[in-house]
Parts: sequence; structure tokens; C-alpha cells
Amino acid sequence: MSLYTSPKYDEVRNWIKKAREKNVPWKRIKLGNKNNEEGLDEFLKYKAENDFWEDIDKIVWKEICEICEKIEKEALELEEKSRQAIIHNKAFNNEIKLPTNPESSWVLYRKGLEKKGFRKAVIDRMEDINLSILRCLSEDTTKLGPIKGLVIGNVQSGKTANMAALAAMAADWGWNMIIVLSGTIDNLRVQTQKRLFNDLNNGGNLKWTVLENLSKGCRLGDNLQDLHLENSNVRYLNVCLKNSVRLKNLVDWINSDLNKKKQLKILLIDDEADQASVNTKKIDEDERTKINDLIVKLVHGINNNNESKGNYKAMNYVAYTATPYANILNDSKENSLYPKDFIVDLPTSEEYFGPQKIFGVLGEEETGLDIVRTIPKDEVQEIKEVYEGQFVGIPEQLERALIWFMCSVVAIRRRGDYNKPISMLIHTSQKQDHHSQIAEMIQNWFKRAKQNKAFIKKKCEEIYNFEIERFSIENFIEGNSQYPFLEGVSNYPKFNEIEKELDLLIDENISHILLDSENDLRYGKGIHLCIDNCGNNGITDDKYHVRLAYPEKKLDYTSAFIVIGGATLSRGLTIEGLVSTYFLRTTKQADTLMQMGRWFGYRIGYELYPRIWMTQNAIEQFQYLALMDKELREEIHEAFIHEKTPKDYSVKVMTHPVSRFITLTSKNKMQSAQEVSKTFSDAMIQTTLFYRDEYNLKHNLNVTQDFIRKLGNPIPTKKYSKHSLVFKNVESSKISEYLTKYKFHERQKIYTTIGYLSQWIDKVSAKGEINNWNVIIAGKSNGEKWKANKWEINKVVRTQKKDCLDKDYIDIGVLRAPSDLIADLDTVDYAKDVKATAKVDKIRQIREDAGIGKIPQLIIYVIDKNSKIKGKDKKNNCRESLNVNVDLVGICINIPRVKNNKYNYVSVKFDEIEKAFGTDMEE
Repeated sequence: MSLYTSPKYDEVRNWIKKAREKNVPWKRIKLGNKNNEEGLDEFLKYKAENDFWEDIDKIVWKEICEICEKIEKEALELEEKSRQAIIHNKAFNNEIKLPTNPESSWVLYRKGLEKKGFRKAVIDRMEDINLSILRCLSEDTTKLGPIKGLVIGNVQSGKTANMAALAAMAADWGWNMIIVLSGTIDNLRVQTQKRLFNDLNNGGNLKWTVLENLSKGCRLGDNLQDLHLENSNVRYLNVCLKNSVRLKNLVDWINSDLNKKKQLKILLIDDEADQASVNTKKIDEDERTKINDLIVKLVHGINNNNESKGNYKAMNYVAYTATPYANILNDSKENSLYPKDFIVDLPTSEEYFGPQKIFGVLGEEETGLDIVRTIPKDEVQEIKEVYEGQFVGIPEQLERALIWFMCSVVAIRRRGDYNKPISMLIHTSQKQDHHSQIAEMIQNWFKRAKQNKAFIKKKCEEIYNFEIERFSIENFIEGNSQYPFLEGVSNYPKFNEIEKELDLLIDENISHILLDSENDLRYGKGIHLCIDNCGNNGITDDKYHVRLAYPEKKLDYTSAFIVIGGATLSRGLTIEGLVSTYFLRTTKQADTLMQMGRWFGYRIGYELYPRIWMTQNAIEQFQYLALMDKELREEIHEAFIHEKTPKDYSVKVMTHPVSRFITLTSKNKMQSAQEVSKTFSDAMIQTTLFYRDEYNLKHNLNVTQDFIRKLGNPIPTKKYSKHSLVFKNVESSKISEYLTKYKFHERQKIYTTIGYLSQWIDKVSAKGEINNWNVIIAGKSNGEKWKANKWEINKVVRTQKKDCLDKDYIDIGVLRAPSDLIADLDTVDYAKDVKATAKVDKIRQIREDAGIGKIPQLIIYVIDKNSKIKGKDKKNNCRESLNVNVDLVGICINIPRVKNNKYNYVSVKFDEIEKAFGTDMEE
């Protein structure tokens, strides 16, 4: 058990915490608030003799201090990252203040969040960001024209809670009509409407009214002329499906009384704004899809005859999505839905399990949680045979996913403190008959399990023990040191502690949800098998409800659901308590794929249990999506820091070098996209993917040897370079030549941009914007020798990820060691700082402080072909020894901040923004 988590050291950590609260420096805390090591000895002896805490030695004390310091630093970095970032036009920033009246809609909504268990820090962040969005809106757009903005959330991250927060604040400030455009599936629309109304209708000084299915001939009291708008405490909520008929009716309704229309102060929220809202017709020919055209009419106050008769008092269009690529690359004309006024990145809380936390970040230290399992190619073929009725039994990984689900259900039930649903998701196809065939196979498996209980239980024990060892509570803590509910995370029970409950679960029937005599849904302790698609909207003849429907009231036990489906599970619907996912859907569109990630979200109460089974190709796609998502948000933060606005700054989105691997979205959704400039400034590029074939590996060894021969003599050994070779003041032309000759794997991000990078290096070097380079040939203290010209170094050891063994490339995950980034320092007082953090920005600050912050680096690693797994990697069973015939050459490029740039990103066309908004564009 970690020194940080063991209750044995609670008092030690409490003492450290109190000292930090009094601003005692870490250097002094490590000495027990004394002046020297002798004082520390006395301090520890005093604490032990007086029973303040157990007797511990200096080594344990300092290790606890190091852990606490690291956690504090990570918390500060996380706080910095989570600060709001808004690209907006400050000229239109209003003076709206936070509603504080105890009877206001916002204050009551906030209290409701507190009752639901939201942490204060999360609510405070929600309050800050939504107040900032509200300040970008206008209470009177009669002269300005409609306000248009975009809010970028995360999949399954609580966008609805933020939409409700904005609606509550807007209602307090006099917006009288809240319209929400909600997806294309009506049951999800109903779900959204019900939730929003329940969250907002809290009494107080405002009265909320739902307007349903609005049209010219709607029900009595819902006609526009019947509404109380001016000087009224009534607020109206309409959740409209993104359906051409319903939208046309809404446009007719809103133009049915022009006098009332002038009184409307509208907040129009477009949920899942990249779905249906985007124009996929020929933009250059001013064609529009029906739904896009109707939303544009609604925003601009145009009727269905294309006539503009009367303005709203206020129209504020706010689009929400987790995948905004289409929204910022589709159409930027004045009469489009382009977010001309603001773009907001919604920060996530520490308890959110998003793309970076699960899949890591390619080329960086963030490696992700070890909860993803690989479905081999053979099993993909077996699933196809299931559809064709040619496969008897069940594919191996699907069986493992089922068994893990069953074990998770009984393990969580055993605790007795989690009475919410637990689910398994099976997403293999869009076709409804395929869903039925998968369901039939699973039912047959459970029948066989009953008949062969001893055999199945043995399998359960094997798989359960494998999973809890591979991803232990210590693994979780190591990767989530800032998780706010860390102390409440319960360890897995042992298998013999869940065996009896597992017996009972196997004996229970697996079935759809049964209806009782009153036609109410009845839930049991067995597994509920749900097929969620449009073909199962009714009730079966034997009174079963087939589609997914969770209990509306809390049960006194953990209910269990296996959910099979396709399109209805791809977006919007929350799968509660998702612990096991079997995912086989294929697509190369980034936005579609990301939205399918139902495993993203909050996992409070069952943090250790989520597992995901997917193909290796899907794993690699999600790893890339995690990187792309991170870069997009960093782009928004950078624009925010430099006070850009959407009118003079077009957000850039990274594209993959291999289009057949993944694209941003469909071509007709990004018609205005063009390749644009993007900086290599601040770039930290490292090779983590390598060819397996000997030809390419030998090629890179040979060009590296040739390169080193041209470098002259290394500098004398320093403290930080005693195992490496350091060459200083190397001309940029030599670096460009080497990078051009080196063979990067085609899946490596830099593959298609190496030509740009070489040209960029030459360009900025000629302008004197970067200095000559320092080249480091990184080595280690012992190991196999490698001769670099006249000198020898010890090769480094890197192992490969096990998931790539059947691929034509090697994936090592991370190449760079933080200490190598200071190998060219002449000073000797930075070792502890580097050891304490592996964060690139912190190390760059160290280089800046040492006076070499403007010097670019090229770090070369010769990786021993015989690198073996050991220690934790061997235990976790997620890595494998290298086992190749030729040493690998990896490189890390560290470029300081400079002004000019070229890289392969896309953004909306500049000329279209100029036409629309008439601003001077920056290159």
C-alpha cells in the first residue's frame, strides 16, 4: 500500500498539511521544521516517544514529504488547467452580476446541485463559467443582430447541468423564453425536457412553464399571443426535436404574433450542435439542408416564406457540443450559425474520466488507465459469423467482458452502499437484426452457465483475479492522485467473498424488463437484457419492455443491465454505472467515434470497475482523439491568453497524417476547412512508434552514425550528462538534414510534416529567432554499449506495449526521460526540481532560469534491441520485451517559443470570415 494512502501515516500527513497551510516552505518541512538533519532526527524521535505517530525513519519521512509535495504541485497545475477559457469580443461584454437572491432561479438550482452531491468546487466552477457565458450574451439584439456562441464540453461530462445553470441565470436576468434544440431521437428529447424542467422548477420568484410541440394550432394557452412576457415572472421552456416538421412549426409559431415576437428575449440552446444543425449542402452555392435552414431562420427571425418581419427583443444562440469540428469548419458566412461572438471551453472536474485519463496522450507521460482490453481480429470475424448464424458458442473476449460484468455486479452489491444501476454496453453494429442475434447468443450463454455452473465459476475466478491484479487500487491511486473521492474508493473484495452472491446471480433469469399487472416496470435481482433500438418501442405480447429503462426510484439493491444497441447508444443517452463495454463499431470520423464513447464520464462509487474491450485499431483511434482533443482545448486557451476573438481568430484543429486512419468529420461538414499555419514553437516531439522491419531500423542507425560524425567533439562531462554525450552549438542546417533523412513511421504525427519542420527550422534560424542547437546522445549508467563515432555510451532500455505485438510497428508509449532535457545544463542545482516533476512546462522553466531557454535540443536515444520487461510492467502484463534484431533510434525534439510557424492544421477559411465580419486577419 502507498505511503500516501495507508491510514498508518494519517497523522504524519496531517502535520504536513497544517504546516503547508501556514506557508512553511517544503525545504523546511522536509527537515521537520528544523534547521538541519540533526534537528529532523530530534523531531522524529520526539513525535514517536510522545505517541503522536509511529516511529518512522528519515527515509520514510522524506518519501511521504515528496509524495505530498508532488500531489500539491499536481493540484495547482490541475487548477490552472481547469480555469475557464473564452474567446470572445470584449466590446460586447455586459455588466451582468451573479444572482444572489435566495428565491432566484440560480440560487435554488445551486442548492439542488448541492443536494445531489455535487462538490462545492465543481458548483463554483460551473457558476463562474456560466456567468462568463451570460456576460457574452445581450438582453437587446435589435441593433446588434443575433449573438452566436459555441460551448465545447466533453462526452458524458454534464453538459445538461451547465445548460440548466445558464438557463437559470438567464431567467433571473429577464430572458423569458428558453428554447432547447435536442437531438434527433424523441425519447432523448423527452428525457432532456423532463430533467431541465425538474432542475429549474424549484419555486422561488419565477414560475416555469413547459411549452410542448409548438405550432400555429397548438393547445389552448400555448399560443404566442397567450404568453405573459413583459414584466412577468413566468419563464417558458420549450425543448424541440431537430426535426424539419417540428422546427417548421416552431418558426410558424414564433412569427404568429409580431407584437409578442418583439417582447421575446430568447436563449436558444442547441444541444449536440454538431448533429443535424450543420449545413451539409453546397455552401458555395448558398444551398442549405432543411434543418440547418430552419435553425438559421429561427435565429435570424425569418419566417417560412423567407420574410423578415419584426425583430426579437433578444436572440442569443448558444451551441453545445463535445465534438465541435463541424461547427468551426463548416460555414462562416454572416447568415450561418458560425460562433462569431464567443467560443468557450468548459473545464472538467477532477472526477471526470475523459479521453486523456483513459487513453493517455500520445508522446507524453500521460499513459492512461490500464482498463482497455484488445479484441483480436479473429473475434471480429466470429461476431460477423454470429450475425450469419454460423457461430456456435460465444467469442472469447465477449465472454470475458460478460464475466467481468457479472463479477462487478456482485462485488458492488456486496458493499451494500451503492444502490444505483450497473450496466454492460454491447455496441457491435447499427443493424437491428444484429442486435437480436447478439441478445440471443447471450441468453444461450446464460442458459449454459446455469447448467455448467462449476465450470463457469472457475472461469469467473480466473478472469476476476486477473483483472483486479492487473488494475489494482494502487494502480488507480497512482494515476489519480487528485481524485477528490480517493479516500472513499473501496478495494475489490476477494473472489471467495463474492462467490455465494455470484451463485445467486447465475441462478437468476436473464430477461427483458417485466411489466406488472398495473403495466409498471418491475425490476429484479437478475440481469435485465435490453435491446435499445427503434424497432423495440412497444411492449411484447408476454408483457416485457425490451428497450432500456432504468428504475426511476432507488431500489434497495444494485440492479443490473446488459444493453445492446447501435445508433440510440451513440449519442446523448447516459448508460448508468457502466462497468463493462464491448465495442466493435468502426468509423474513421473523429466526431462520430468520440460521441460513441459512453465509457467517458463520472464513476463515483465504482471507480475501480470500468473495463473496455475494443479492437486495436479503435484503441489507436481513441488515443489519437485524446491528443487531438487536448490540442484543441490548448488552442482555445492560447487564443484566450492573447485576447483573440472568433472574428479575428480562426480556431485550428489538428489533422491526422493518414486520412484513411481517421478524419475530423465528413467532408460535407467541413466545406470551409483549409490548411493553415500552426506553430512549431514550444513543440516537444518524440518518436514513440517505430518500424519493425530491419531495413528501416538499420537505415536510422546509419544516418544517426553519419550525423554524429559531423558534430565534432562533445563537451566535457557535467553532473547531468555523465552517462550521455552533449554536443553544443550545432548548426540548424545539420539538424534539418538529419531530420529529413531519418525515417519516421507513417503513423507518427510528425510523418507528413517533417518537410515543413525542416523548412521552418531553416527559416527561423536564418532570422535569428532560435539559436544553434544542443544535441544529446542519451545514455544510462549501465547496460549494453553502443559506439557513437569515437565514443561509447550505454544503450537505453524501452519496452513495447503488448497491444501492438501483432502490428507492423512498435509502440513504446514514451521515449523521453525528463532528466535528459537538462543534460546540457552547466549548473548543478536543478536535479531535485527535475525529479519532482516530469511536466514539460516546468522543465522549460528550469532551462529558462539556467539561461538556455532559447536553445533548441535534439535528443537521440539508441534503444537496446534486447530490452526486457521487468518489475511493474511484468506484473501488469501490459508490456512485452522488445525482441527485435536491430537497435531502435528514437529522437526527441525540444523547440523553444518563437513567433513564426508552419504545421498541418485546418481552420475555417480566412476570406470567409473577412467577408462576414470585415476584420483584418492575422497570418
